[in-house]
Amino acid sequence: MNNDVFFKSVLGKNMPDTESVFEMCTKHIDSDARIRKNYNYSFWVKLVASIIIVFSILLITPIGTHARTLISHFIAIVTINDCKIEFDNDSHTVFTIPNGCSKVELDGDIYNTKSYTSIDSLKHDTNIDMLSWNGCKSYSDILLAVKNNEYARLSIIYQIFDNGDIPNDIENGTVTDVMIHGYVPIKDSVTFKDIALKDNELKYSTIDDEGNLVKYSKNEEYESIEKYYSNSLSTDITVVSDKNILDSDEVTNYKQGYIFFFVYDGVLYQVNVVGAIDNAKGVIESLS
Repeated sequence: MNNDVFFKSVLGKNMPDTESVFEMCTKHIDSDARIRKNYNYSFWVKLVASIIIVFSILLITPIGTHARTLISHFIAIVTINDCKIEFDNDSHTVFTIPNGCSKVELDGDIYNTKSYTSIDSLKHDTNIDMLSWNGCKSYSDILLAVKNNEYARLSIIYQIFDNGDIPNDIENGTVTDVMIHGYVPIKDSVTFKDIALKDNELKYSTIDDEGNLVKYSKNEEYESIEKYYSNSLSTDITVVSDKNILDSDEVTNYKQGYIFFFVYDGVLYQVNVVGAIDNAKGVIESLS
């Protein structure tokens, strides 16, 4: 996938209003192939191809950003429907904006973005020792996005299965998708107010290969379910249930995932995992 296209898709991942995205993109996408992609590959990566179409006209300009070091403190407010959860970081983080970024303009915000081929190169470029998952060493994408020179988001998307295809005989509850976001402030007292998850119901239709109209509905449900202390990370973890049900005239698919929020070494982490809760927690405990 073209890196600049991927930048734009991942930048919008946390935005709760995806209805317009589906309505626009499904006019152009083969429905049968899209449904197979939705549930045979990453839950989050399924949005990437859709958003390619919607945001293909956005401005992308290579820029020569001068590397500079910033030290900051943050207060993060995560909104789950009407529930607000506050994360306060008392430590300071040293972050370097790297050279060689591209500028992406999205909904009035400016992002400096850059992709990487390894976590080590991301660490070297930004001075952030990003947590990574020991359960998998294969990545589909590694991305840095700096929003409005206020904060940065470092993203790692894992490719757990060869070619991204989930085996048909996989054991129920096995972890199939993992994505890690790390939020880092680059100015003093930044508040991440735009980290929000909200229940949503989408309805749309497409034309299949035979020219038949196929109707779909997609339900997204989020609920903060628990808070626990991680011995391996020595920090409190907030767990959010992430349910997705895709229903069509032909098939109904259900995915249960979990989103983990916590602060570690001056970085606010959001870890998205699809799998049984015990297995998902196992991913968190194996981060290092």
